[in-house]
Amino acid sequence: MDGLEVRVTVRTTHGDGTVHVHPGILEGVRQAPGPCSLRFGTRQARVRLVPDPGLDAGRVDVSATLAASLCLPGSLRMGLRRQGDGELFLGPLIGLLISPQVLERMRRYGLEPPYTGFARHAAEVGAILCLFAAGDVDPAQETVAGLRPEGGAGERWRLVATRFPFPGSSSAESPATRGRAAALSSPALPPGAVPCSVSAPSATWRDSASSPPTGTWRP
Repeated sequence: MDGLEVRVTVRTTHGDGTVHVHPGILEGVRQAPGPCSLRFGTRQARVRLVPDPGLDAGRVDVSATLAASLCLPGSLRMGLRRQGDGELFLGPLIGLLISPQVLERMRRYGLEPPYTGFARHAAEVGAILCLFAAGDVDPAQETVAGLRPEGGAGERWRLVATRFPFPGSSSAESPATRGRAAALSSPALPPGAVPCSVSAPSATWRDSASSPPTGTWRP
């Protein structure tokens, strides 16, 4: 699977199912223009990819309606990979279930180790990290009201309150929260959720804004 790091921008000027991309991105992920499936977490939408040479390298423009449908957390950098013919996914979106006490402490005082390491490693592989507690899951809407680490790379990490779709991968950070994760596995967390750890980077992503159009990620 080929992947690039891209900047997803939410626009109000595009049609609901139209996704404008810099042509180099389509070359990089080996995807033809036209209809395809776009996924974020466990959400999926049918879209039409339109090459747009007027966009900056590495940029992907989606409509506000599509962003709401996929529950995208605004305009930010993330990975883009081709899963198969006609299927692309953003992220990945990784959920980390932690205790309410730890989450509240970080809301007050900021991100702390070892979560700074998790956030750094997630950023290195183009992933979006969602920190959440068991009470933050909304089974009816299939969403999670979590915190997204933002910043790093010499900056102080900020925690941004964000609503996410159910993550494609979720992990519990302690035996106590693992028990809660098991309790949430049905129906609150998606049946296909895969236990996942981001304790070490698994890939190096090349920024499509500074790499050749065919730049790929390498394990």
